[in-house]
Amino acid sequence: MNRMMRILLLGSLVLSSSFMAKAQKRAVSPFQLNVVGESTNFWSNDYLALPAALVNYGLTRLFEGDVEDGFGTTALNFDLFSVKQNGVKVRNNNGKYLGFKAKDMFSNVNYGLRFGYQATYVPIGVYVSCLYNYRRFEADLGVGGQTEKFKMHNIKPGIGVRLTPFIGMLEKEGLSPMLEAGVAYTAVLAAEGPYNNDKDQFKGGLSSNYALGVRFGNNNVSAGVEVNHYNVFNEDFTPDGGITYPYQGVKTSHYTISIRYAHVF
Repeated sequence: MNRMMRILLLGSLVLSSSFMAKAQKRAVSPFQLNVVGESTNFWSNDYLALPAALVNYGLTRLFEGDVEDGFGTTALNFDLFSVKQNGVKVRNNNGKYLGFKAKDMFSNVNYGLRFGYQATYVPIGVYVSCLYNYRRFEADLGVGGQTEKFKMHNIKPGIGVRLTPFIGMLEKEGLSPMLEAGVAYTAVLAAEGPYNNDKDQFKGGLSSNYALGVRFGNNNVSAGVEVNHYNVFNEDFTPDGGITYPYQGVKTSHYTISIRYAHVF
C-alpha cells in the first residue's frame, strides 16, 4: 500500500511540474492570481501542489485563452525548527522530511491565495497573499510529565516585492538576476495541546522572507529562506491565574529554506 502511494505521489510531482513548466504561446497578463498549496514534507508538498496546479492551469485558460503554461509554483521546502528551555535545546519532532506518516507529512502546511503584479519588462513586481497555515510538532517540555503534541491553526497574510535590477539584460539576453523580499504576519486561530487546547498558550508574529534567483521571461527560479521573528510559545501564559507559567524560558527558532520554480509569482 505504501509503495503504491509513493508511486502515485511521485507521479503527481511529474504532472504538477509539467503543468507549470511548459513554454508560453503568448504574453500573459501582468496581474496574476495563484492558488498556493505546499508543505515542508517531500511527499505532501507535491500532493498539495497538484490540485493547486490544476486550478491555476484552469485560471490561465480562463483569463489568458489558449496558453500552455499555468500559474503557480513548484517548490521544495525544508524546515529548521528547534526548541530551547532555559537555554538548553530539548528534544522535538517537527516531522521528517522524507517521512510517510501523518505527523511527518502535515507538520507545516500552507494553502491559500496569492495575487501579484509583474509585467515582463518592468523592474519591480509586487504581491499580496493570504494563507491558511497548519503547524504540528512535539516537544519534550515536561508538561504533564510527558512529551506533548502541539497543533496550531493559523491565518497568514503577507506582502512582498520583487526587484529585477538589470531589466535591459532580460530584454536582450532573455534572463536576469532578481531579488525578492517580503513579510507576513501569523495569527493563531485555534490550537490543540495541553491546558484544554487554550490558544493563548501560543503566539503569532512577524516573519520575513528573502530570495535570490533568475528571471527568464515570465518564469523564474529562486532559492530563499523564511525567518520567523517570534516565539511560538507564550511565556506569559498561565493556566491557573498566575500560580504557574509552564512556558517560562521556552523559546523556539524556525527557518524554512525553499527552492522554487514559479510562473510569474
